[in-house]
Amino acid sequence: MRFTKVNGLGNDYCVFNQADALDWSDEQWSDLARLISDRTSGIGSDGVLVIGPGAAHEDCVSAASMRVFNTDGSPGEMCGNGLRCVGRLLVEQGRARAGGSQGFVIATDAGLRTLWVNPEEPESVRTTMGQARFGPKTVGADSDHLKSDDIEPDCWSAEGESFQLVSVGNPHAIIITDDPLSLEGLSSRGGAIENAETFPDRINAQFVRIIDRDNVIVQSWERGSGATEACGTGAAAVVAALHKADLVSREVVVTLPGGDLTIEVGPDGMIIQTGPAEIEFEGDWPIG
Repeated sequence: MRFTKVNGLGNDYCVFNQADALDWSDEQWSDLARLISDRTSGIGSDGVLVIGPGAAHEDCVSAASMRVFNTDGSPGEMCGNGLRCVGRLLVEQGRARAGGSQGFVIATDAGLRTLWVNPEEPESVRTTMGQARFGPKTVGADSDHLKSDDIEPDCWSAEGESFQLVSVGNPHAIIITDDPLSLEGLSSRGGAIENAETFPDRINAQFVRIIDRDNVIVQSWERGSGATEACGTGAAAVVAALHKADLVSREVVVTLPGGDLTIEVGPDGMIIQTGPAEIEFEGDWPIG
């Protein structure tokens, strides 16, 4: 099957068209994600994105749909970096229109997302990320294993960590730190949170250093993929949580290992993300 390798700030994916495998089950896509994502024996990626056809919705017609399968084959509800890349790819394939104030819509398992691609600068894509939801129920946490933080409001603790819990389609634990984490520290702390019994469906962990009200630095541990160069939904969740706590402004530059994303929180709570979308190469993956 033909695929396109893409990346947003180094968060990389292999993109397939559902039309090339209409009879495939989720299990087959999961198996493919595990094989192709392996950086030793496969192409190497943080997962697989599957582009499906557009459809009529209550208020619009989507240009396409997008599904996410992580490195370990598990499904993901959304992927901010992958969404921007799919948006650019749709424009380059003539399946969506660049420019215009209305943008175009992609359907995800987390809901509809609107994208804007500047025809004069297609490598930078702007997209809605939905409105953040907060608290244990929004991330599917087992409250029996959580403790309410006595010092920080809206914070919870488990596994020796204190965090805010935020969903922007994907579930996230937001941990504020003073110092950068080594890869070993990120793996140890991130892995412990991801797989804690508190989170039966697992969770993403974002470790945040606040520089000032307009700038933060984030290290990401993603459910099903581990340490990544960037996490788009994680960046959105971080700014939503910190803005709710009045620790940052409405518009924040989030610096990740792979580069910068700009996150805005609108007056209605809608989160908008702007960042790069790169198309690396095309290839064929043997099946059968």
